[in-house]
Amino acid sequence: MIDDPHSTYEQTEHTLGIGSSAVNSIIHEYLKLHKICTRWVPHQLTDDQKQFRIQFYLDSLERFERGQSRSVFDIITGDESWFYHYDPTTKQQSKVWVSQADPRPTKV
Repeated sequence: MIDDPHSTYEQTEHTLGIGSSAVNSIIHEYLKLHKICTRWVPHQLTDDQKQFRIQFYLDSLERFERGQSRSVFDIITGDESWFYHYDPTTKQQSKVWVSQADPRPTKV
């Protein structure tokens, strides 16, 4: 479970050569692990990247207001919900074993 947090009950049973009830007891009672799905995060920007974007658009707006550029009309903005996103990893495939103390894993 530590080496492969995506491992399944069946893989663990096969590796250890023990039954499913024993695997279940070991995982939940002794190791105190449970399986959860990773949380999908569209994109994680660093503070520097965020600051660069803000400064870039403020500079563009300033050039537009001075009449030096009309490029602001070429900018398209949108919310993430407007974009179609296809992720071939299913929710089941993204499940990982975690202890209660572990933070919820994310997938970018």
